[in-house]
Amino acid sequence: MDQIRTILSEADQEEAGLLKRRSEEARASAELTMAVILWGGLLGTLTVVAIGWFITRSLSEQIESARPHGSKLVERVAGGGQSQATGAREQAAAMTEVAPR
Repeated sequence: MDQIRTILSEADQEEAGLLKRRSEEARASAELTMAVILWGGLLGTLTVVAIGWFITRSLSEQIESARPHGSKLVERVAGGGQSQATGAREQAAAMTEVAPR
């Protein structure tokens, strides 16, 4: 009977040791997971901010370099619009002269 109690006691001790080891492994795994989430989130946020800054800067430079060309384009379009209106009036006048009454 003492032999059975000794075997059961050893089994309980071994089980308690395994449980303690698994608990420590689970805790370490949870800490690693939290660290990865924290640092990954921080790195992702910094990456998005850097890409946004780069895109904004690039677009601002393109807009600034296009401004002198844009005013010339507006003048050309405005001038072209007037000549088109004049051409349309002339064409309408010519059509009324040719059209039978």
